[in-house]
Amino acid sequence: MIDGAVSRVWGLVALLALLTLAASLLAIRAAGASTSMLAVQGAAGVIAAALAFLMSRNRSALSSGAQVTVMAFSLFAVAGTALFGVSMDGATRWIGVGPVLLHPASLALPATAWVFALRPATLLTASLCAGIALVLALQPDGGTAVAFALALVVRLWGYRGRLDLAAAAVAVVAAAWAWTRPDSLPAVSYVEEVVSAAFATAPLIGLFAGLMLALLPAPFVFIGLKHDSAAALALGALWGGFVLAGVFGNYPTPVIGYGASPVLGWGVSLGLALAHMGRARVQERP
Repeated sequence: MIDGAVSRVWGLVALLALLTLAASLLAIRAAGASTSMLAVQGAAGVIAAALAFLMSRNRSALSSGAQVTVMAFSLFAVAGTALFGVSMDGATRWIGVGPVLLHPASLALPATAWVFALRPATLLTASLCAGIALVLALQPDGGTAVAFALALVVRLWGYRGRLDLAAAAVAVVAAAWAWTRPDSLPAVSYVEEVVSAAFATAPLIGLFAGLMLALLPAPFVFIGLKHDSAAALALGALWGGFVLAGVFGNYPTPVIGYGASPVLGWGVSLGLALAHMGRARVQERP
């Protein structure tokens, strides 16, 4: 059974997710997105909600073998994208699924940041994280590299061994390199500039979108501080990094801007954090 405290948090997170999706749909429409794009964004929101719910029901602990598997798959996903993905203006960050472009890093990195923060680094897990960070820099994907580096730095809240510090240091250096590399991709009003574009068309919608964008990391920070969870705080840092990259660089505005992958990745992140909170509440019971 779910106790009252957990139920209240679930309810607040569900309300936040609903408001965030509404803000996204309103903002991308105001910024010029087509009806078909609205349909894709709405469908991604429904799938993300289902993923969050299903993952939040998990009460089992993750084994070290499963941790390595998740991280190895993430490295495979970003490396495969860099080698065989869709390229635009010198950047190779996407894969095509029918008419939709997916950003695999947005899907894979939340789970990676989460599982890496569950226990101290080993040589293998630290190497996998370093490999992911270097591939992100090579793509180049400065926004994602910065978000991942922030997640690994904040993860030091829980673990400060030499391998933990080394993985974070490699990620920071890779992010700095990726951020300073030229990025000639033109900004799209309903992807990278969605908040300002929506504000120019409909100020109330722009303000609503900006508020929900700022709140994207909030559930993870709340759960992380309440339950002293480095994993939840790492997720908060990851999404905070995505937000900052979109604000200060020419990178997509996560979840609020058009793009199915960040919406799905955010749903996965919410499910992981809610499941962790549920396990923590069970362990607190006498």
